[in-house]
Amino acid sequence: MTKVEKEQFLSSLKEHYNKDVLTKRQITDFAKKSNFSNPEFIFCKKYEAGFGKYYISTEENKLSTVSPINDSVLIENPLDDNSFVPKKDPLYVPFGFYNKLSMIVKSKIFYPVYITGLSGNGKTMMVEQLCATLKREFIRVNITKDTDETDLIGNYELINGNTIRKEGAVLTAMRRGAILLLDETDLGTERLLCLQPILEGKPYFDKKTGEIIEPAIGFNIIATANTKGKGSDDGRFIGTNVLNEAFLERFAITVEQEYPCISVEKKILTALCENLHVADNEFIDDLTNWSDNIRKTYFDGGHDEIISTRRLTHIIKAYAIFKDRLEAVELCLNRFDELTKKSFLDLYTKISSETKNNDIYAKYDISDESELADLSKKFNITNPIAAPPSAPQTNTSVATSNPKDEWESIEPSKLPKFATNKILFEISVKYNEKIIIKYSSSKKSYLISSHGKDTQISEKSLNSYQEKVEGDILNLLVQANLAKKNGNVADTYRPII
Repeated sequence: MTKVEKEQFLSSLKEHYNKDVLTKRQITDFAKKSNFSNPEFIFCKKYEAGFGKYYISTEENKLSTVSPINDSVLIENPLDDNSFVPKKDPLYVPFGFYNKLSMIVKSKIFYPVYITGLSGNGKTMMVEQLCATLKREFIRVNITKDTDETDLIGNYELINGNTIRKEGAVLTAMRRGAILLLDETDLGTERLLCLQPILEGKPYFDKKTGEIIEPAIGFNIIATANTKGKGSDDGRFIGTNVLNEAFLERFAITVEQEYPCISVEKKILTALCENLHVADNEFIDDLTNWSDNIRKTYFDGGHDEIISTRRLTHIIKAYAIFKDRLEAVELCLNRFDELTKKSFLDLYTKISSETKNNDIYAKYDISDESELADLSKKFNITNPIAAPPSAPQTNTSVATSNPKDEWESIEPSKLPKFATNKILFEISVKYNEKIIIKYSSSKKSYLISSHGKDTQISEKSLNSYQEKVEGDILNLLVQANLAKKNGNVADTYRPII
């Protein structure tokens, strides 16, 4: 490349940007647009004006045209050569305020948003993945009690004998028109007030350099927090502070982010399971129903703790590692105190499909049917196992199947106790009477023969009966535990509430 060609390129850069010092990215972007294939000659010590910055004046007039604010001070933004567009997460499922926040970001209107909500419900990820989808630059700053103006706006460093002004994330986002995320904002202090003029969308005067920085089009500020800036009275979010009212007032809107509904949460867990190669829809159904039940109880004041969407993803990952549902749940519940952990685990055991077909007594730690009968008599409660008072009606017509029908014989001992009791009750026989039980997968029914009488009972009827039995037993155990607290019942009955 000739000297004339180099000077022509430098002159074109100067004319295009109207500046004497440019960043490497600005130079390479202009070279691509102007089909100039070899701008590397600039990136050498001869043209260097600081870290990542280069003089573009011709060699003859370079020293006369450049007028830095201070001969010994250079302004540096070490992030100029980076792309701040976040990587798109293929597992992310949009929900909540996502669509409306997308409208705000697309508008490129400066409109600060404050997003508040409980931990682990996707506040930060929503903003990040929205920027990934829209290919918008995204700069995240985690706020702490020690965050101050030097972290946000910039500070000075001595490098190779030069005093370098290193710009912070806020000024970087302003110059680039990026989305600035102030994460965990309510952990900050009055030091955040240095952002007041910037939160108004106005130019910022850098008092250290004397430069006025205009916010580029598209620049916006989004804050996330667990509280609304009023502190945490219950101690759940220790370290959060009461924020300055004038600071909070500069956010145009406040969004209350809730946990996703069951259907959305199922999509989130399903995507994660497929990615980890542990597809298990039954387990996903159990987890989402379980967490939804706990959240409802939490908001009604029945629990002090909650299961977040993030914790459900922890459970799925534990399941992928250890290959055991209950172990995964238990390990991820260990962060809670013992009483909460036990309560949550008992609820999961009740909801879990894995235990629904188990022996009803073992499920609730009832070791002996006679103990249950004695206890129910003591508290004047009808024993649901001995004689369910309102068992569902069944089809008692004799099956007219031909010998080639698809009924398969089943040993009564293979059936769960609730089903055996239902069958015995329906055909009015005692435990020691001989009965023959067959099952048809196509009819989804049982065929019971005893004393020459055939009775057909549907699976639906048995399931309905199971729900009633479990409800009655739970009621019985609740009352038993109340009596236990008063010292009237032996310690063999464990609490379930």
